[in-house]
Amino acid sequence: MAKENKEQSSVMEDEEFIEFLENKFGKNEEGFEKVEEKFEKVEERFEKVEERFERVDERLNRIENQMVTKDYLDDKIEDLRGDLILKLKKEDEKFNLLVEVLLDKKVVSKKDVARIDAIAVFPNLK
Repeated sequence: MAKENKEQSSVMEDEEFIEFLENKFGKNEEGFEKVEEKFEKVEERFEKVEERFERVDERLNRIENQMVTKDYLDDKIEDLRGDLILKLKKEDEKFNLLVEVLLDKKVVSKKDVARIDAIAVFPNLK
């Protein structure tokens, strides 16, 4: 029971602790003032560190807000791919029409048309 009372007593009432402080910092208030000064310096440093973390956090938030997600990028790439395919098909149709006109006017032979169709971008389904 005496042990419990000792544990519950204030640190300032602990004779061993007081003796330790007096030996370490002296019996007068100068020692405690030095300790307080050091704590103030440490607190100032922590405040500066906290300010730096806040700035880093702000920058990180700005970067996250501007960053493109993978899903968004995938969607945009697929849209671009679809647009390119449509344009290529339209150009292929023009080219095939030109080949037919040249064949009708007997500028190219059927053999030449077969060779051209062999390298077509989109196969002719006719």
